[in-house]
Amino acid sequence: MTELETRNSKLETDFDIPDRVLVVGLGKTGVSLVKFLTGLGRKVTVTDTKPADELKAHLSQLNGTSYVGRFGTHARDDFMNHEMILVSPGVASDMPLLAEARARGARIVGEIELASRYIKEPIIAVTGTNGKTTTTTLLGRVFTAAFKDVFVGGNIGNPLIDYVLAGKKARHVIAEISSFQLETVERFRPHIAILLNIT
Repeated sequence: MTELETRNSKLETDFDIPDRVLVVGLGKTGVSLVKFLTGLGRKVTVTDTKPADELKAHLSQLNGTSYVGRFGTHARDDFMNHEMILVSPGVASDMPLLAEARARGARIVGEIELASRYIKEPIIAVTGTNGKTTTTTLLGRVFTAAFKDVFVGGNIGNPLIDYVLAGKKARHVIAEISSFQLETVERFRPHIAILLNIT
């Protein structure tokens, strides 16, 4: 068992993750999700409509990680044969294959929901149509000046699951949350929620 698997196996949460999980979207967040889930000992399939040659930079970060990759198109069987599907930011929650999987009883969850279940520190979440990145960045600088040890991420910079992967404890977690990410939350409840303008 690797150091990551040992540490992740000790994480306590009521979030039930089945043995096999499908990750949709292999961007920065998708890579982090694959690392986290395999670190928990789960069998992971990752799918992306981009061909493998367009995903080289992300795929190189998964060298040595055991997973099944399907690139260039989505295979319907993957969506029908997994009881949990984790979607990366930017993946539309009303995508037909997701809708069909949901109708068949699959649990469709976003990275924010998963990560938040493993974070005990206060989360300050910023959402809205405009100004999210500016507000999140500004809050990060203010809190860093005041408290030093702060994690800033979410929909900007580092995915929230990266904070969990790092195994470090900050005084505060400040996260930009997009509308796409909010569509796939279940019980995500930040300590403080900031809702900016909606247009």
